[in-house]
Amino acid sequence: MDGAVPEEVAAHVVPGLCRTAVEAAFTEAIWRTHVRAGHPHAQIEASIAAARETKERAALAVFGDPARRNEVIGLLATWNRGAAATFKQLNGATHTGHKGDLRSLVDRTRFLAGLIRERLP
Repeated sequence: MDGAVPEEVAAHVVPGLCRTAVEAAFTEAIWRTHVRAGHPHAQIEASIAAARETKERAALAVFGDPARRNEVIGLLATWNRGAAATFKQLNGATHTGHKGDLRSLVDRTRFLAGLIRERLP
């Protein structure tokens, strides 16, 4: 958001930072769930490391199974359609850059991360 950063650079960097924030919220949920279930820390770390894609990490957090990655957006849409749209947008914009308002993207990411923390145990 620094005015000294060229707009085209920010358009490529900010979505990645936003996606990292969402991944962190899902990762926190994975830790909470697995620690409560009594899984060893090394096993939890291995599960998280194996869920390399954002959708896989989300599926691990939500369903306990990274293979269910294609169900994540549908579930997010039941929570909030805007949250599902933001999740999809972050995945694409991380690779291609964001063409819209970056402040709005950051705000929507903050909302999505908060929703994840609220909905997942």
